[in-house]
Amino acid sequence: RQQLYSGVVAKWGARILLGVSCLAIVVGPLLLVNPVWTNDIVRGGVLLNALILAYLAPVILIGLAARKLSELSEKMLLPALGALCLVLVMTYLTLETNRLFQGPFMVARSLSNGENYAYSAVWLAAALVLFLVGIRLSQKHVRYAGLGVIILVVLKVFLLDMSGLEGLLRIASFIGLGLSLVGIGWLYQRFVQKPAAS
Repeated sequence: RQQLYSGVVAKWGARILLGVSCLAIVVGPLLLVNPVWTNDIVRGGVLLNALILAYLAPVILIGLAARKLSELSEKMLLPALGALCLVLVMTYLTLETNRLFQGPFMVARSLSNGENYAYSAVWLAAALVLFLVGIRLSQKHVRYAGLGVIILVVLKVFLLDMSGLEGLLRIASFIGLGLSLVGIGWLYQRFVQKPAAS
């Protein structure tokens, strides 16, 4: 690009194109053509469907752009791109869970208890994967993203999910959530936190 234009034009042109592309992703799949809002049918099977093209394909493209930005010393844009990727992946997982329960016609209302609890389980599993990937790759931003999603899941479970449970189900949910949080604390202490020098 810099063989054709000056460095300033190439740099700002790339930033503008990237910004317009990200804005199109936010306005398009996340807002205007989200199948939950539009009530459009989701084409394809349970796992291989149009949601992959709308939500996961942009994540791959943003990841490739982020790699190039790192090589070009444009790292100030990476946190925003990472946040957009996290939103896209979590939206994809949520819509896939919705499709599993409701079929190709998805709506935001009339959630069953099973579907509501499935969202919590899927989000918690995604948060654990993010957390473990962040530990494995030594990427603190990925770990923080996982911890942020875990906090949202804990708030959802305590404020929404537990209110509809009674007796043994409520106790089992508390135990399951507690064991997950203890496991995360152990992983953090074992692999992330440096042992104190004696």
